[in-house]
Amino acid sequence: MLRRPLRKDHRTKRPYGVHLAITYGGLVAALIVAIVIVQRSPSDETVQRYGPNVVADLVGILLTLAVVERLLVWQQERAAWGLRNAVLRQVWRQLNSLTHMILFAYKATAPPGSPEPTSLDLLLDYWQRTAGLLDFRAPYGPDGPPRSWHQYAGEVVTRFEVGFRDVTDRYLPILGPDLPAAGEELLDTAVFSFLKHGPAIEQIDAQHGWNLPRLSFVVRSQEDPHYDSMAEFADRLRNLYAAYKQLGAVDLSLDVRLYQDHISPAWESARVKAPEKQPPSRESR
Repeated sequence: MLRRPLRKDHRTKRPYGVHLAITYGGLVAALIVAIVIVQRSPSDETVQRYGPNVVADLVGILLTLAVVERLLVWQQERAAWGLRNAVLRQVWRQLNSLTHMILFAYKATAPPGSPEPTSLDLLLDYWQRTAGLLDFRAPYGPDGPPRSWHQYAGEVVTRFEVGFRDVTDRYLPILGPDLPAAGEELLDTAVFSFLKHGPAIEQIDAQHGWNLPRLSFVVRSQEDPHYDSMAEFADRLRNLYAAYKQLGAVDLSLDVRLYQDHISPAWESARVKAPEKQPPSRESR
């Protein structure tokens, strides 16, 4: 998908800016000339009679123009405020859906009685401790049609990618460059890629009869044995959230009620189960 270049200046545009600059320049030049003529012609009665009035008139015109221009800018910003809030609500919905998936993944791998974090920073810390053991073959939650974590997480990240890019492409002058850049960094993580291709991975497993745990949050790197895919994802999601908050947007709805919601999976419901120990056979005794 082609991306438009980011604009450095995302403030309210003034379509009359060039004409306004020319007008200011002409008035300032005329004012300077008038002042110089008055100062250098002390013996000219005509200049001394009308010159100060011309200078005062030019100063008054400049002040009036500045006030009117400031009012016009204020009206533009006020008109754009409603649109800006609507755009931020769209970003809020995309981020909410993604962070709710992270919360549910944490709950589905943590034992009952575990902490219930309601801040994104703390949630990501707990998510990194347990969600690496989430088995994406397991069914997701008690609500909605039967589907696996492969399908649920794949739907969430695909909706996020499409919705986020649609908003940033259409409203880049309102959002500025930081939020889209942080979002693209998140989309470029290995975890995001594996989650997006979860349904395809599930289909390949079914075609070949493979029944192996799929830990899609844990991605290994052949180039870097110390690479931590979950830490990378968490850091970039934090950066995206910080860019979102810099715009003065409302906070995410990470409420403790999500842990008891009807769409919330049960505690430890999708954690990889350790293989049961078989009793030793008689031959081995």
